[in-house]
Amino acid sequence: MRGQKSFSEHDRTIWTNYFRIYTGDSINHFNSKGEKITKGHEIQLSSHLKNENSKVSNKLIEDIQANINTLGGKDSEQIKGDYISGILKF
Repeated sequence: MRGQKSFSEHDRTIWTNYFRIYTGDSINHFNSKGEKITKGHEIQLSSHLKNENSKVSNKLIEDIQANINTLGGKDSEQIKGDYISGILKF
C-alpha cells in the first residue's frame, strides 16, 4: 500500500526441507490441466545440498524472522495466518 511501510519483495518463494523454489512472476505457473497460466519463463529450484544454496535459504529465514519481529508478530495487522510454524516464531 502506498505510504505504508512494507517489507515485501517482488519474488515468490517456497521453502522446503530439501530445496527452495523461487520465481519473480507467480507461484501458480500451471493450471489443473498442466497448461501454463503465467507470463513467467522460469521456475528455479535450489537444492539445500549445495552449501551456497543452503546459506541463502538460511538467510531468507533469518530475514523473514526479523520482519516478523519488527512488525510485532501475532499482534501485527500485517501478518495473517494460523501462526503455526516449526521454523518461524510469532
